[in-house]
Amino acid sequence: MSEAMAATAPVAGAGFKDAVQSGVADARASVEQVIPKIAAAINKGIYSLAYGMSFGVAFPVVLMAKSLPQNNSIAWGFIDGAQAAKKAANRTLGSKSQ
Repeated sequence: MSEAMAATAPVAGAGFKDAVQSGVADARASVEQVIPKIAAAINKGIYSLAYGMSFGVAFPVVLMAKSLPQNNSIAWGFIDGAQAAKKAANRTLGSKSQ
């Protein structure tokens, strides 16, 4: 090996080490920026799913309840049944408010 090559060999090794460290730092910074975006996308998906399920269940029930006459046995049965279901859910979940 010539003297010129021997003199530059440690410098080349140091440059490689610096490049690897810089790459690792850049990768870490990129991951730190991406993780909150991924979490936000997952949260938005979960919210949209819950919203759709809630709407899909509640809308037909409310539509049916609103289309029935209000002052008769059917309406009273729906009201009493809904109140009993709410109380049962509160008891099951341990909620004090009824």
